[in-house]
Amino acid sequence: MSSQILFNVRPHQTRMAFVKDGVLKDIFYHRDQDPSLMGAIYRGRVSRLAKRLNFAFVELGLKKSGFLYGKDVVNRGNQSLQQTLKPGNFTLVQIKSDPARGKGPRLTQELSFSGRYLVYMPTQAKKVAVSRRIPSAKDRERLFEILKNMNEPCALIARTLAEGRSEEELKKDLKILKLKWMQVEADYKKAEGIKELQKGFDPGVTYLKDLMNDTVETV
Repeated sequence: MSSQILFNVRPHQTRMAFVKDGVLKDIFYHRDQDPSLMGAIYRGRVSRLAKRLNFAFVELGLKKSGFLYGKDVVNRGNQSLQQTLKPGNFTLVQIKSDPARGKGPRLTQELSFSGRYLVYMPTQAKKVAVSRRIPSAKDRERLFEILKNMNEPCALIARTLAEGRSEEELKKDLKILKLKWMQVEADYKKAEGIKELQKGFDPGVTYLKDLMNDTVETV
């Protein structure tokens, strides 16, 4: 069983494909003139609250302000959106979806950092989960116990590529993700005004990270 990851790069479009045993299994198109902002992290400023719709407008230094729904605000307890966010205050947000239909990007305070084997969510409540795409129930249970024993005070998910990986490999991946989070935290605290703290996901890198495994012979 062998696989290939293929890239075709043109001035305004990149095509990426995954071929397994000579059969096309997946294909992805990315238009370079319209780069994705998804995953980018900002120190944004709350501009105003839409109380009836339960969301806040947050300025990011882009053409349009992003919008942050109440359900995407963390650590609120029983407080309302209006009690948690105030116009003029700065807040740490991540872009959840790109601008569409004349609207700005959708934002969340539930930050996530995606590694090769894990997804680390430092601002979310403590929980562990394992990708259902891992076929072996025994391996899913093994991975669940490894994550549980890591005893992180936040959310942690084992991705599909974590299948068969050792505890040492998972811990190494987690260490890298925690360092990224620490850097974002430090940059947020020392920043003045609105600032981009982390760029959005690079589609090529993300595609490679998602599909690269021991069966891939060529890229």
